[in-house]
Amino acid sequence: MACVAVYAAVGFAVEGGEAARQGLPSLVRPWLLVPVLLMAPANYLLRFIKWQAYTRRLGFHQVPWRGNLVVFLSGMGLTLTPGKVGELVKSWLLWDRYGVPSARSAPMVFADRLTDGCAMLALASVGAVLLGRGSIPWSLIAAVVVLVLLVRSRRVMLAFVDLLARIPRLRAARSKLHELLDSAQTLLEPGIFAYAFGLGLVGWGLEGLLIFLVLGAFGHAFPVGASLLVVASSAIAGGVSPMPGGIGAAEAVMVALLLWLKVPLGLAVVTTIITRFATLWLGVAIGLVALGWSGGGGARGGVVPAAPAEDPQEAGALRP
Repeated sequence: MACVAVYAAVGFAVEGGEAARQGLPSLVRPWLLVPVLLMAPANYLLRFIKWQAYTRRLGFHQVPWRGNLVVFLSGMGLTLTPGKVGELVKSWLLWDRYGVPSARSAPMVFADRLTDGCAMLALASVGAVLLGRGSIPWSLIAAVVVLVLLVRSRRVMLAFVDLLARIPRLRAARSKLHELLDSAQTLLEPGIFAYAFGLGLVGWGLEGLLIFLVLGAFGHAFPVGASLLVVASSAIAGGVSPMPGGIGAAEAVMVALLLWLKVPLGLAVVTTIITRFATLWLGVAIGLVALGWSGGGGARGGVVPAAPAEDPQEAGALRP
């Protein structure tokens, strides 16, 4: 965490120095910075609604919504991990506090990221089409559809699980792999997938307005479609980057796209810094507060977690 903070500080110092050399822009409508700080938290709220829907869909009724909110926000505090694997802390917290088996809850993280990725891809496509500078990436959409269909195919996935079970180190985890498969297939059913995708479209669409609002605060007119394209594309770049939090990749793509769209360099750098603060660092700060709060409760904090249901009929109901 300290290394990431140093890396980010150096990056911001370099970007800030370049912005100063180009001439810092003047705020024309500073009041527009207020909704800038509200768009990302609004997306967090919608993402939590999706997370809560996943929790209920898998039958984890022993998890209260307030406790689930703390668990969800805690994962944001560990966004600064390679590939965001730190978000798996949410599965650990569900087990530690409420006795939810991690093998059953881990697919919630996968489904959450998958639907977010689909939403960002859709928004980037819409933005490019609105600008008249791109077309819908049908090949990528087809690849996502094929992936979902493969995971939804029980025959294919059982064959994959059996193949994994041949690996000596995974042989003993065969039953856990089946639990992972059951949960993943449940969360990819058409109804819950469409609901989650819709929430992702609205939530990331709100974040997609950030560039529009930030540039508007500096008196620079910018199309909404361009804002959607820049925010979604930089988020995708950050998501696939191995760097913690996508640091470096997201900023580079955002600045490059802003320059491509004729935004002056100094203004592009300042806009990137403000946008990344609203979309990354604000969320990390909220998550770290929640993570510290969660450390005081749960099974390790003296609260006895409710045991997960072991009723065979209930467990069978989770299978599609």
